[in-house]
Amino acid sequence: MLHRLTDARQCVDHGLLQAEKLSRKNEVLWGNILAAKIDFALGNTTATQRMQTLLTLADKKVDQANIHYELWLMTASGIHQNSALNLYRQLYAKTPNIKFKNRIEELSGDKQ
Repeated sequence: MLHRLTDARQCVDHGLLQAEKLSRKNEVLWGNILAAKIDFALGNTTATQRMQTLLTLADKKVDQANIHYELWLMTASGIHQNSALNLYRQLYAKTPNIKFKNRIEELSGDKQ
């Protein structure tokens, strides 16, 4: 498992370099989120700090919601759970996307 995670991290790093060269902001953000998730799985204690930094840089509600969600999965923090839940509810009210609905259900523990 460790070897596969390490390989995955190398692939993400390569993808991040390409996304940065092409100035693909969204892909850079998602690459960094994926890198932090892999680092967390590898036991790297700075993974949550990296996610916190990404959160401060995220300017779209959907990105903020996704980062809060991932931080909640990593830390079980009620603050991130509530932040993600509130943001997904706002997003779902504007665009009834099934992903938003599923996240709302998961974060709230309710089936709507």
